[in-house]
Amino acid sequence: VPVVVEKSRRVMSGVFSTAAGERAKEGKARDELRRQQQRVEHVEKFSGLRVKNRLVASAVLEDKFCDLRFTRIPDLRHDLHGRWATAGVLVEKTVKQGSTGSSYSVWRLSDMSPTDYTVSVFLFGQAHLDFSKEDPGSVWCVVDGELREDTGQKSHQASRPTVAVNEPRMLCKLGVSPVFGRCKGLRKDGNDCTMHVNLGVSEYCAYHASAALKSLATERMALGPGRAPKFVRNGKTVMGAKGMGGRMNQPPPPGSDAARELQRARSASGVVAFSRPAAAYTDRSDDQI
Repeated sequence: VPVVVEKSRRVMSGVFSTAAGERAKEGKARDELRRQQQRVEHVEKFSGLRVKNRLVASAVLEDKFCDLRFTRIPDLRHDLHGRWATAGVLVEKTVKQGSTGSSYSVWRLSDMSPTDYTVSVFLFGQAHLDFSKEDPGSVWCVVDGELREDTGQKSHQASRPTVAVNEPRMLCKLGVSPVFGRCKGLRKDGNDCTMHVNLGVSEYCAYHASAALKSLATERMALGPGRAPKFVRNGKTVMGAKGMGGRMNQPPPPGSDAARELQRARSASGVVAFSRPAAAYTDRSDDQI
């Protein structure tokens, strides 16, 4: 009888251990599926923003916005009527102190488009306490905030509104933007540039991209004509532009030392030279060059 009881215990323990192992495997599979879904990027259909690590399902958003007027950031106006909503990427945040001594947050949400339309969102009260530590790069939805007119924006964003949020329910975090980043340029003081950029477009802000183009153009001008031939005049090797009195890539006059030098160089490289009449060239003295 003791042997039978011991065998029964082993069988039962094996059954329980197998069930526990199956539950552990199912939990690991669910966690792995959740991690894979977080790595997948989605395009939020209302705002057009790219989102990863999504926190709110599409069906939930559709149900949330079914009785709202969703307005993208460029189309926001201070005189919108009825219930409304918008969404953007948190690109900048600051914490300030009001005249009464209470703190509040100022967020800047961007649509991450080439025109970079933004809207300022002021967080007061419990909304400030709950969300003041959120990181830039997260994607947020604002619902039924108080729209206010603000004329202190940039020229292409004149008469842009600002939004005041007092309750946490007016904000909803959708996930993280995969294209949010900071400019890789350096400021004049040597510190990193703090401007936000869309990594899907460029790693540099508009200012540093323009500065890089100007620097490249200057370097190309300093290098001069990259394919201008070299000539020997009076024992000195000069480029075509200066060797011919400023004429770009003009061959030297026939019969001159420079012409013979050019002919030897072409013969050595296998290039066939075509002769031109002497009248086609304007000879200049060394004093004029």
